[in-house]
Amino acid sequence: MTTQTPEQAAIEEWVQKNSKMLADYLFSMSVLTRDMKLSCRWIVPHKVMVAEGWAEKNPNDRYWLVAGSNAVLMDYAKAEVAKSPREALRHFALKWQLQAERIRTTGDRREFDAQTRNALAGVDMSTIADSIAEKAEYLYSLTENDVNWDNGSGH
Repeated sequence: MTTQTPEQAAIEEWVQKNSKMLADYLFSMSVLTRDMKLSCRWIVPHKVMVAEGWAEKNPNDRYWLVAGSNAVLMDYAKAEVAKSPREALRHFALKWQLQAERIRTTGDRREFDAQTRNALAGVDMSTIADSIAEKAEYLYSLTENDVNWDNGSGH
């Protein structure tokens, strides 16, 4: 029997917490049903988690998922956009950069779901755009650092 260190236990708890948040988010967005499965594919402990998600009844309909601390947004994309967690992070970085630019240019709140739009009422959209762009740059910096990917599975 292998005993976990306190650090390993904290990381596992963090992954489980983020997996539950992702599952709730995907269900609320009608992306996947409650029978979904999630598999953590890469993490920076306590900051970023990249996972794959799929419906148990339809395992070929897969999604890349990203979640984590305030340094990242919670998001999803069809699995076809990337072949690896690293490519998935690049995809999300570009997606968020483009989203930030659209918001900055138009101030349009349609980029967000209804609940988020309501929460953003009265908020300066340039501040939101700057925050999204900052998160995109953080993700991109992770993809560019080979040390994060040398062992093939992340951290």
